[in-house]
Amino acid sequence: QIPRKIKMFLKDLLVFFLLLFPFCSSIDTIALNQLVKDGDFIVSKENKFELGFFSPGNSRSRYVGIWYANKSEKAVVWVANRNNPINDTSGVLTINRYGKLVLYAHNIDNVSIWSTNVSVETTSTRVAQLLDTGNLVLFPDSISKSESFIWQSFDYPSDTLIPGMKLVGTKSQVLIGILHSGKTPRILLKYQLGPYGYHK
Repeated sequence: QIPRKIKMFLKDLLVFFLLLFPFCSSIDTIALNQLVKDGDFIVSKENKFELGFFSPGNSRSRYVGIWYANKSEKAVVWVANRNNPINDTSGVLTINRYGKLVLYAHNIDNVSIWSTNVSVETTSTRVAQLLDTGNLVLFPDSISKSESFIWQSFDYPSDTLIPGMKLVGTKSQVLIGILHSGKTPRILLKYQLGPYGYHK
């Protein structure tokens, strides 16, 4: 028979893991009014990509981005507020009452630093999900999630192209590197749709 002390230890260990399990589960979605604060992050289902706040290089500016998970160096593949960084850790990413994925700071939730800026008809169950492709998508609802998303980050590349991302869209769509590391800017590459295709 198993000694009583060992039984007590195993019981306590089981309770510990049951309490810990919800925090170990990957959370790959953002629901209506769910807050993703600076320091929080969401992880794609198979733990391939993460989304959260970061500062490039020696910069103190804060951005919301997507990067490869489980890498020794943070390889950022997409940035939301690339043209409007936050100067502290007060940033919050959420889905607002209008069904838009928005980023705000300093508790001023009616002034967005960045948003998906999509027209919506209903907002009751809007949900954003980080896919294992590295694509952040906004679905009309959380029940019938399918390919019928209303917005995706793949349509708005920053300075990195990853498998599955396509350069398609309007003449205003560009691929440009704008992040800085301290006082040294990275090389800027810009691709813009012209009358005969994309120009570098």
